[in-house]
Amino acid sequence: MENFGLNLFSWIMMILAGTIPAFLALRTSGMIRMLLIVLLSFTLIHGLYHLLDIMGFEFVADSIIRPVSVAVLMLFGIFTLIVKRKNSTKRKAIKH
Repeated sequence: MENFGLNLFSWIMMILAGTIPAFLALRTSGMIRMLLIVLLSFTLIHGLYHLLDIMGFEFVADSIIRPVSVAVLMLFGIFTLIVKRKNSTKRKAIKH
């Protein structure tokens, strides 16, 4: 609760940042859509972390939501590597 203004600003920014992947996920398909959905999940979960911290649920925010947020961000990184590897494999197949 000590950083009310900072958490409020961060919550608003995370919700606003989530609108871009949400919009693009509606317009795309395939693996890019999956990446955007995972990124959207991260922004919403991290925004929930800030909202819970504002509301005074620091224990829930710090011990449950923050680790879930980090796990989703790591999942986004893993999906990014998978998509990159598939695209580089396709490029090599096209060149040969």
